[in-house]
Amino acid sequence: MFVCNKHCVAKTDHLETIQIVPGDIISVGKSIRNKVRVLVANKGIGYLDSALIETHFKHHD
Repeated sequence: MFVCNKHCVAKTDHLETIQIVPGDIISVGKSIRNKVRVLVANKGIGYLDSALIETHFKHHD
């Protein structure tokens, strides 16, 4: 699990957006090309650029 420390946006399968704000918790799934499938707590499932995981999130045990 990771905790967001900088605002970013994930895209869903239906091309809608999920706003991820500081404090949101995500769980990371499998990667497809340069995108990672993420479950955003209480918001849904979307895809993020894999580089954003390193820069916008910190690991949470």
